[in-house]
Amino acid sequence: MYLLLSSAKNEEKYIASTIESIAAQSVRPAVWVIIDDGSTDGTVAILRRKAAHYPWIRVLQRQADPARSFHSQYAAVAEAYETVRHEAVEYVGKVDADLIFPSPDYFRQLIAEMKGNERLGLSGGWILEGEGSDFRPRPFNTTRSVPGGVQFFRKKVFDQIGGYHPLKYGGADTLAELAARAAGYEVYSLPELAVHHHRQTGGFDGAVRSAWRWGKRDAQFGGRLSFVALKCARRFFRQPVVSAVWLLGFCAFRLAGEKVVVPEEISRHLRREQRELVVQAFGIRPAAGVSAPPAVL
Repeated sequence: MYLLLSSAKNEEKYIASTIESIAAQSVRPAVWVIIDDGSTDGTVAILRRKAAHYPWIRVLQRQADPARSFHSQYAAVAEAYETVRHEAVEYVGKVDADLIFPSPDYFRQLIAEMKGNERLGLSGGWILEGEGSDFRPRPFNTTRSVPGGVQFFRKKVFDQIGGYHPLKYGGADTLAELAARAAGYEVYSLPELAVHHHRQTGGFDGAVRSAWRWGKRDAQFGGRLSFVALKCARRFFRQPVVSAVWLLGFCAFRLAGEKVVVPEEISRHLRREQRELVVQAFGIRPAAGVSAPPAVL
């Protein structure tokens, strides 16, 4: 019914628990391709041991950049998909290698949501971060977007948008969302489907360095400065330095004359969504028949 794709690099601390939480699902994947992205710890040994126990797990290996990289991660996932592209399944999901799915019915409920809404092209659960038994929702979770680590597509939609496209500054998951919405599909996450994430977002490369990259990531899509400024302003009191660096990264991309990396029709769709959200943020009601766009502030 569905297949899963994962990229793992130096995940020996969590990968076994991630696999067992998938194995405990009431609806298991038909196949789960886990591609090792150049691990230097015991990740590969764990993967091979688990694959010997669970025949629906396939393990691949590739040489990757020495540093952890979002570009490399999505390049690995794209490579993994090519090995199962012709599987007769209805859905394709991406799962990060440090996630736990507390409910054994996570995928059953997710599939039921997709079956109940034929226009839903991409969905997923609600990320909670922490350790041990203390997990809390990420501060800026929103139903209007699906985190890259739990994106779950209709296969026909995933194929229609060309799967994941690795990008210099990251954001392959964001591009997938944009492409799905631009193609006329709905995209939203489900707060009732909790997912535990052990490594806090941005933790491996520093919050400030991540924020600089996030600004350039947003700029590469050709979005509106007004939208990014408003987004950073809303986050300023919680993360003042990160918010400021985020906005500076966006401006630096523009000032350096770097090129937008997505097709013009997708940039145009994004700018339209962002314009409508900025208008709504200032209390101006949208025109009759115009619904709130599913983008992230």
